[in-house]
Amino acid sequence: MKQFSVKSGDFIVSCSGTIGKIAKLPENAPKGLINQALLKLSIDKDLFIDKLFLYLFGAAFFQSKILKDTRGSAMKNLASVEDIKNIDVLLPPKEEQEQILQEIESRLSVCDKIEESVESGLKKIEHLRQIILKKAFEGKLVPQWTDLPAPQPGKYWVYVVKCNNDSNYIGFTSNLRKRWEQHLNGDGADWTKRYKPKYLMYWEEFDNQEDAVTREKQLKTGYGRKWIKREEEKGRLWRAGEPATELIEQIKIEKEKTKNHSKKKVKA
Repeated sequence: MKQFSVKSGDFIVSCSGTIGKIAKLPENAPKGLINQALLKLSIDKDLFIDKLFLYLFGAAFFQSKILKDTRGSAMKNLASVEDIKNIDVLLPPKEEQEQILQEIESRLSVCDKIEESVESGLKKIEHLRQIILKKAFEGKLVPQWTDLPAPQPGKYWVYVVKCNNDSNYIGFTSNLRKRWEQHLNGDGADWTKRYKPKYLMYWEEFDNQEDAVTREKQLKTGYGRKWIKREEEKGRLWRAGEPATELIEQIKIEKEKTKNHSKKKVKA
């Protein structure tokens, strides 16, 4: 059973099914035994850096050598353990290996950041899709004043408008529907006259003007604006008064961004 025994620091390779997948046993792993579907590999750590060996083994050109002579129909298997043992591996000096490893991880870090941007774009697209579907089933594919609360005696609202330059305009009013219409017509404020409002993204209701003014000032602080941005990124804010055509256009923009990020990732 000695050839099937493994310990911390050993590499194990899948020889059946998901052929060629490799993993390193952690340093605190207890001794154990593997079955015949796995292969144990041990390297001379004085000659080869562990992490660089993992990158090498997972590289497409190296994997193609492993899979070259696989056999089986329903489940592929390595032809033999010797297939791996007979693969030639270039062994640069240890110092050069360190430099290669640093270069690999530097470039992979760029790829990771691009991947994060792609995933973020896909999430935004899905969020916009869900908004369109919700509006469709509520009969709100065009701007609806019923999206907004009706005016009530003694009630005030603090609101946030998303503008076409991606800025947020913050204000308060006693008639949210009328105020939104003013912003749309360019009569609401100098800012929304200069930067066309896209939709109302948030509002809060208050029982008196004093509390509304206090809250408006809070949202206009650096902390308040960071809170709005965080809530927006998490998809917890609204898009009231926005027609579906605008949402569809936004999906197209996000798709194009995601597509461009994907191209960068392939090049990297």
